[in-house]
Amino acid sequence: MTWRSIVDTAEHYKIYMILRDYNNDYMDKQAAKKQLQKLDISDLDMFLTDIKSKILEIMSEDIS
Repeated sequence: MTWRSIVDTAEHYKIYMILRDYNNDYMDKQAAKKQLQKLDISDLDMFLTDIKSKILEIMSEDIS
């Protein structure tokens, strides 16, 4: 399966892979945030609601 069957751009595929790893507990929140910060997520408002919510969850600050 090629990445184009999942998403429309290579950048969105990278986001997909980070979210997949985070959801499957292969990556913790801090690592996912670090990876997402390297990508262009300026079109966040165009993402599906579930995807947008998960990105916002990862990017939010932890209050300890």
